[in-house]
Amino acid sequence: MIRDKYQQFEDNTNDDVLKENQLISFIDGEGFDQFLQILIKGLYMSILFFCIPYFCFLFLTFIL
Repeated sequence: MIRDKYQQFEDNTNDDVLKENQLISFIDGEGFDQFLQILIKGLYMSILFFCIPYFCFLFLTFIL
């Protein structure tokens, strides 16, 4: 009975370690670099398509 509970606990901790290793390998590998590259491209595009027209609007509003 105690042995079964200990074995179940051991299996759960092994699963946690495997999940943690997958997370670390994702952060350390190419996947995270690709994610950051996509994020930077998205932020750059949002600046171009949302901020520049807004600044033009403000510029025209204060001039006219």
